[in-house]
Amino acid sequence: MKFKGHLAKGLILWMSLLLFGGCGGGGGGGGTPPPSQNTPVDTSAPAISGFDFALQEGDFWEYEWDYEWSYHDAWSSSSAEYASRFRITLGVPIEVNGILFYEMILSGTAVAGDRKDFTPAGKYLAVTRNQIITLEADGVTQTVIFDAAAGAWPGSGFFTSFPSDTLFEATLSTISNDYINEAAYQVSESASSSNCQYFPGVGTICGGDYDETLKAREYYIAGLGPVGLYTYSGISDSEWSSSSQADIGLTASSLRGDTLPYLLEVEPNNQIDAATPILLPARIEGDGVSEAKFGGTTAVQVNVIAAAESEPNDSPSAPQAMDLPAGISGDVMAGDPNTSVEVQASPDGTPYTTTFEDWYEVTLGTGQTLNIQMRFPGTAADLDMYLFSLDASNNVTIHANSVDDNIGQNEFDEQMSRYLSAGTYYVAVDAWDTPTRAAYTLDISTGSSSIDVCDWFSFSLPAQARVTIAVTGGPGFVLADAAMSSVLANGGAQGTSINLPAGTYLIGIGQGGAYTLDVTSP
Repeated sequence: MKFKGHLAKGLILWMSLLLFGGCGGGGGGGGTPPPSQNTPVDTSAPAISGFDFALQEGDFWEYEWDYEWSYHDAWSSSSAEYASRFRITLGVPIEVNGILFYEMILSGTAVAGDRKDFTPAGKYLAVTRNQIITLEADGVTQTVIFDAAAGAWPGSGFFTSFPSDTLFEATLSTISNDYINEAAYQVSESASSSNCQYFPGVGTICGGDYDETLKAREYYIAGLGPVGLYTYSGISDSEWSSSSQADIGLTASSLRGDTLPYLLEVEPNNQIDAATPILLPARIEGDGVSEAKFGGTTAVQVNVIAAAESEPNDSPSAPQAMDLPAGISGDVMAGDPNTSVEVQASPDGTPYTTTFEDWYEVTLGTGQTLNIQMRFPGTAADLDMYLFSLDASNNVTIHANSVDDNIGQNEFDEQMSRYLSAGTYYVAVDAWDTPTRAAYTLDISTGSSSIDVCDWFSFSLPAQARVTIAVTGGPGFVLADAAMSSVLANGGAQGTSINLPAGTYLIGIGQGGAYTLDVTSP
């Protein structure tokens, strides 16, 4: 999810949030009565074929979406952009008036900050008699969101809200955005105000009463159901203008044979008591943001991850990747396999070429200060170290270095610290004047002894097992017992394997952007 900031007058915010129902999903009290009360049993052919498909527990639809908002006036300008994805998975069904409704379980992110909510309407979903129907949590209120039998129905909506006093109809069209480009039935207001239909228990509903300058379209495909949304609104006068646009598109569904090797996190899971239970093995993809409305983050103390140098690690193309905070034990001497790099000891210094025998790779998910200390007491070595990054063409950028005269000063340690933006960096060790092998310890950290956890997961082991945990794309994880009385491990993309007795455990993911969590046990 991305955000560029926002500033707008209260009136404009109010107007923008109201357009197309700032709270998500259509449906609700204004929906049509259940089909048993609204539509008599009709044995004739439906107006639109292909919408009498079967559902079952476990069926899913995954969508990606984006939302843009902007405001401009003579004094200020602001904008916001969001993008994410969510999945609807069908859970255990309930039967209401002979119809099986399946619980809709939402995972991922369907909310664009405090501006737009794409959460689907209703709590349950059913397909019956060529109609797609939602059922509210009260187990009573039903809403027809797509009527293939008649081809038209009172406004409702799945991803957004259509006015229930206006006639909407489905026409064959095409949905085209960054996520889907297919022929689909477009649901929009009937263009003619003379097009009226009578619905028992509702009354006569006509088209043409809905302001189409505020564009909203939902899209459906036979055999699949809802596949996308497009909305656009723009309002302005001589002094200001405000606009917003949203797109949703189906990217995968079990109804067309798709399978996905991962789950999406289920919000809210920012607090320990709301940890998402998972079954092993599991792969979960999440967004790793604070989400203050769900409780923000929890600071958890972490341990230094001890590691031994692993050869070969003599070039930036074959470095030893490290999770933070790291404590590495290694050794080096002049003549070991190495990579030559042209460097400068200071910005105005004379460039020279030297060799680096040991390379370590670290990745920062967010901008942080990286602290590095190398100690080699009891040796007669003069070791130097540099902090590099590489561009796409493998050009080297020097961010920091430590090149003391260790032998002359009789001080056998090197230190450097630098604030860095998110990215991948290399700590390289140079055996500058070290003719005999010298042992060293290398400590790399971000200067904090804690990690700000924004997502919690829990798992249980029925018996002792070895569990491997890895997080890619984020700042790392912590593993703790269920009572949070002890942090058992922490790490990142390189993973941690640990033997655990039977019991329940917590995994906390640090704040820092999109991530993938893998948890396995043989």
